Amino acid sequence: MVTENMHIISEHHCASVLRDMLRRQGRHQDKVVLFGDALCHGRLSLDRRHYWRELMRGKPAFPFTPYELSLVLNNMQRPLDMLPQWLAHESPVWLWCSDSLQDELMRCQLLRHVPPQQAGLFHVVRYAARGRTSSGATLPYTAQYPAAAHLAECELHAEPVTAADIQAATRLWQQLEADNEPLRYRSEGKIISAPESFYDAVLLNAADEGWNKALMLVARASACLSDSPGHEFLLMRLAHLIEQGTLLARHTEHYWPEVDVCLPQEQAIPAA
Repeated sequence: MVTENMHIISEHHCASVLRDMLRRQGRHQDKVVLFGDALCHGRLSLDRRHYWRELMRGKPAFPFTPYELSLVLNNMQRPLDMLPQWLAHESPVWLWCSDSLQDELMRCQLLRHVPPQQAGLFHVVRYAARGRTSSGATLPYTAQYPAAAHLAECELHAEPVTAADIQAATRLWQQLEADNEPLRYRSEGKIISAPESFYDAVLLNAADEGWNKALMLVARASACLSDSPGHEFLLMRLAHLIEQGTLLARHTEHYWPEVDVCLPQEQAIPAA
């Protein structure tokens, strides 16, 4: 009987590269499952699909049709939905994790549902994240994604999951749920909860008294962060700052990321 391996990965493009790698190796029985939930933001005590439904519904930053929205929500936590079946069939599971906060949170959320006696079914594959060099330095947004050859090499060094790993992941997740804050970030290697306004100062520093596209400001802010919460959340906070009057906006009838944004002149941060 051919063993069916499950591969879980959170980056859309890397999932495509991984599928191509498995196909080239003749591993047609292996399945790649995308983990779509951005765990860096949103209270973990809430139903995650409900959180994203409320975030996306009626927001110009998310121009989804109802059908597209249902697809996003249904696939968002597919690995969690399928996990009991994999455990029942004792299917080997490979967690593909970059050095991003998102992937660390994904690893913790999945492992906390695994009985310690079944830890041997799981392996963690560490690969280089898009946009970073081997030293961790940030590259331009257009930098290449990992190649199939890189993923194949990383799989050779996969780390088996232990019962201690599952216990540590469970403790961390329980602490984050107890904090019940809407954001997570890393400081000195530790994952810490934060309030919703945590990144507002970074967004304001990215703005000036000249008009800039909202998406450009978000890209500037993201470039300053080692662990960005994602464009979705930063665009939402940008909209909040505009509603407060902290930032000005024009052409608001446009697709939201294309709206022009600037600081009021009296709040403009002087050049260094």
